[in-house]
Order: sequence, then C-alpha cells, then structure tokens
Amino acid sequence: HRRDKCLPYSTNNKMGELTYSTEWIPVQRLSLETVVVADDSTKALPSRLKGVWRVFVKCGECLSSRDIFDKSDPYCVVKVTSLDGMHSFEQVTSTKHNDSNPVWDEYFDF
Repeated sequence: HRRDKCLPYSTNNKMGELTYSTEWIPVQRLSLETVVVADDSTKALPSRLKGVWRVFVKCGECLSSRDIFDKSDPYCVVKVTSLDGMHSFEQVTSTKHNDSNPVWDEYFDF
C-alpha cells in the first residue's frame, strides 16, 4: 500500500515539511539460505525474509536555515528500529547544498 504523507517538523518554532511514502513489498519465499549444521556439512533452508519496507523520500519544503551565513545543506536520515528495540538500521539521503526546498527522489529498502 502506497501513501504519500507530509511529516511536519519544528526547529526553534520554524516549520518545514518533508514528503515521503512507505510501501510493503513481499518477497517470494523461493530463495534459500545456506547454513552449516553440526557435522560441518551445509544445508539449504528457506529464507525467513518475508518482505521489505521501501521508503521513498520525495522532498522538503520551506526548511528553516540551520547555517548562519547561508541556506542549509539538508539531508534526511531514515532510521528503522525493530519492535523489540534490539535492531536498528539507518540510511542517509544525499546532501542538497544551499537549498531550503530540496528534492531527493531517493528510495531505501529495509
């Protein structure tokens, strides 16, 4: 299911918006994972991977400047954490120099 959302954020009472979407992509269960068993032989097991979350970072609008003498150089950090909090993954967009309305159009799979 794909939905575009706006995530407002606030820094020093200045607002800006980040446009992004998320999508669940199921993975076919045909892939195999090779493991070593007790007698040092290998055995192919079905993968436990059920799918991936795809995050699409579209753009930012009216981002407040974080630099003193110039416009900001914005980038996004996309971080996901497992339900139990034991695992966390991060990916970072490219940096857009001197731009308060950056367009990233970047995808990340988790």
